[in-house]
Amino acid sequence: MKMGEKIRRKREEAGISQEQLGEKLGVSFQAVSNWERNSSLPDTAKLSMLAKALNTSVSYLMGEAGSQDWDRFDRLFDEDRMYTFIKAAATAKGLHQTLQALPFAREKHKNQIRKGKACIPYISHPLTMCCQALALGLDEDDLLSATLLHDVVEDCEVSISELPVEETAQETVRLLSKDKSHELDEEGYDKGYFEAIATSPHAMLVKLLDRCHNLSVMASGFDRKRMGEYVTHTQVWVMPLADRLREMAPQYSNACFLLKYQMLSLMYTVQHLLGE
Repeated sequence: MKMGEKIRRKREEAGISQEQLGEKLGVSFQAVSNWERNSSLPDTAKLSMLAKALNTSVSYLMGEAGSQDWDRFDRLFDEDRMYTFIKAAATAKGLHQTLQALPFAREKHKNQIRKGKACIPYISHPLTMCCQALALGLDEDDLLSATLLHDVVEDCEVSISELPVEETAQETVRLLSKDKSHELDEEGYDKGYFEAIATSPHAMLVKLLDRCHNLSVMASGFDRKRMGEYVTHTQVWVMPLADRLREMAPQYSNACFLLKYQMLSLMYTVQHLLGE
């Protein structure tokens, strides 16, 4: 059951209208209606007040407890939930390219599955990255739309010109997209690939977001040897992008610090578990 359905059920059980619930929370009845239709999600700051008004818990609304089908049907990072969150944020901020990129990415990644045992839809990867970007206060339309589309050209047989975004976002995706030659000489390819990414603040940000998410879920798809190699690859090629980005675009310093901290924490944990 999605959050909107839970809100509606608890509101009806409490015998209050959408208008009355809105008054308790300081929002309009239209906002409550949007929540219940899963068109948008409540702000994080409102969740405690909402749970109290509905005589329930934040855990119940978020689906974090009491659910035997958590892994498949009510994961915190459920694709539909993230899609709705991004759509609501993009609508509120007037991010037109992001609103175009959302359905395009979902359609192109349809039926693709992330590597690993969990059989998670591939679209969860760019959606998670975009949600993290928003959480870091990164809400530029060019950046978010490129984040959503960063794997479409490489993985879905789509050309740069087909992307439903403007030239700046297209160029970011172009820099991030590998061609087939990387399969013949991965190490040699990486030098030119990462040097090109290091010329673009947005490309560096997307690559850092990408690597953060991949590091956080690699245990479900990599064996011990591959995890060790991936950590080494991150240290050699990806971590320097964080320092380069802070020098080139100081406005992203806070985001760089947090992304670098997350990557280092994940890598140290993996190295400790691997006994390295």
